Amino acid sequence: SHVVLDARSTIRFDGDENLSQEGGKVFYKIIARNARHKLHIKTSFAIIGIKGTTFIVGSEQNSSFVALKEGVVGIQSIKEAFELYKKKVLDEYEAFVRKQQQEFEKFKKQQEDYIVEQTEAFDLEAGKIVSFKGNKAIEDPLESEKEFEKYERMLEE
Repeated sequence: SHVVLDARSTIRFDGDENLSQEGGKVFYKIIARNARHKLHIKTSFAIIGIKGTTFIVGSEQNSSFVALKEGVVGIQSIKEAFELYKKKVLDEYEAFVRKQQQEFEKFKKQQEDYIVEQTEAFDLEAGKIVSFKGNKAIEDPLESEKEFEKYERMLEE
């Protein structure tokens, strides 16, 4: 493991698994540790629990931060509960992109199952459905006959 202190930074080692960062900016590169030997770093704003990761803690009088490069760190308030603000827009955008990617992969998979031919006219066979998207005519098996049954019941009445 490595700990690099920036100018005017102070840390204090309190045993094998506890460290106090009293101020400044400190770079930590901690090798993986098992859960029983998790390292704790106490700052003026939180206690940071780590097993193994790379991160920087900045602890000044009016501003503090934790920047994480890899892994996960646990951050626990030493005062009142945090009001945690997360970038919702980015999370929603990433979820949207994932959904679009999944839909695209599904579409590509469907396209692999189709034979594409250019035609001005074609016959639709029984038990099939064709949907139109622009000039694309996509033929699939008819999954359900419920729509037909509904109209057939109406005719009988």
